[in-house]
Parts: sequence; structure tokens; C-alpha cells
Amino acid sequence: MKQISLYTGIATLIVLMFTSCKDDIDFNYHSVHAIYVVDGELCNKGINVDISKTLQMTDTTDRDAVNNATVLLSGDDGTEETLVCDSAGTYHSPSDIKAKKGITYTLKVTIGENSYTSYSTMQDTVSIDSASFKWDKIMNEDMLYYKVDIKDIANQDNYYCYRMYRNGKIYKWGVFSDLGYKNGEIKYSIVCMSKKKADKNDPSDYDNILYEGDNIHLDILSIDNRTYNYLYSLKLSTKDNSNPISNFDGGCLGYFAAYGKVSHDDVFSYNDVGE
Repeated sequence: MKQISLYTGIATLIVLMFTSCKDDIDFNYHSVHAIYVVDGELCNKGINVDISKTLQMTDTTDRDAVNNATVLLSGDDGTEETLVCDSAGTYHSPSDIKAKKGITYTLKVTIGENSYTSYSTMQDTVSIDSASFKWDKIMNEDMLYYKVDIKDIANQDNYYCYRMYRNGKIYKWGVFSDLGYKNGEIKYSIVCMSKKKADKNDPSDYDNILYEGDNIHLDILSIDNRTYNYLYSLKLSTKDNSNPISNFDGGCLGYFAAYGKVSHDDVFSYNDVGE
């Protein structure tokens, strides 16, 4: 994650607006203090915690991993374990701990004199009843959706995050809740692409277009309300360049989430798309 000050960003925009594209532009970025980034995920499959530092705009590396942190995971059921770090800066459980439903877990990260704490409650795991592609006409334009039927947990408020992968790389992600759906049943639609863009096949849209034979992997994460609020604000921040709400005490970036996960695999084919 790289940083640039707000004032520098505005100045850069003004220069681009009023300078000929033929001129060479020498940007003078302000140096800012690095901020720690903690991304922690605990589920019914295990735990991974990635720790890094933000980068300056002039840095050429993609990630500045931190491998000297003390990372403590504890639960209100008495669970307590210090995680161990691998060479890539990812921290794991030495005992291969897996989250238990209803337990609130706390993640505490200590780096030198800095300490960061977050907590999350493990949710129940749901099931995916079915998933399929379908064309729907929206505003006179054919749109491709991935229609997912989920067996929701009845008689309680539930929150979810979906991650849709195409050939092993993230394709779409978002969050939703069961508000407004029939009790015990969710029919959720993930917007994929327009038929117009697929037919045009412009190179600038390659990342958004699905092609015949693409391998599709879908994860549905059952998350708590606190994680939902963070991810919802993170989704909004990508649109208006604002900062998401904080998920950690202590001033670092990132988040910690305990969740149940179910998955579904598919292969995209235009012949199988419903109308």
C-alpha cells in the first residue's frame, strides 16, 4: 500500500490539467511516515495474518513485509496462542487452530513500542444451494449475473462477504446482509459484465470480461456486524477516495475478521447461461 498526501494529489491533478502532454513532468512527492497494515483472517479452515508497512510513492517494491511482530490470538473460551511467522511475513497458528462458532476472538499485534488490537466473533457456516449465470435486461442492456442461492440462518441478523475468483485471481467482491430477504433464504445476484462489452472485447475491459472456459471460484464468508461495517466502508472508500472506518485500536490500517466460509466452483460457458 503506497501513500501520497492529499495536497500533493490535488497539485498533481492541477498540473496534469494545465500542462501539455508533451512536456516532461518532475513530481516532487512528500515523504510520509510508514503506517503498519495488519490483515488477519480466522475461519473454520485456520488463520492467516499478514503484516506489512505502507510504501512511499517512489518505492519500487510491492510490499514491505514485517516479520518481527509478536502476534497473540485469544478467545473468550480461554484459547490463547502466539502465532509464528513465515519468510513472507505471514503469521500462522503452530497448532493449526480453527475458529469455533460463537467465540469472540481478539488479535493483538505488538511491533516494538506499538500495539494494535482488534476483535471479531466467529459466525455460523451457511450453505450454497445453487449458483448459475444468467442474462437479465437492465435499462435496455443485457447484463450477466451470477445468481447465488444461499441457505440463510433463520431468525437472526446475518452478514456476508463474497469473493469471486476468475482463474485464481479476484474478479468481484462485496458485502451484503439478509435484510429484506425471506427468512432462511437469500437469492443474491453478482453483477459480472454487460453483453455489449463482451461483444466489443476491448483490451481495456479484459479484466471484467468472462471468457469461455474460465474457472470460477466463489467464497461466501459469514461475518459479524463489525466486520461488515468495515468492509462496507472499504468498498465505499474505493469509489470516493475516503478512508474506511477503523477496525483496529492503535492506529494501524487493515482489519481482523473471524468467519465461516463455504465455497462453490464453476466453469463459465456461454452455452450454459440462462435467459
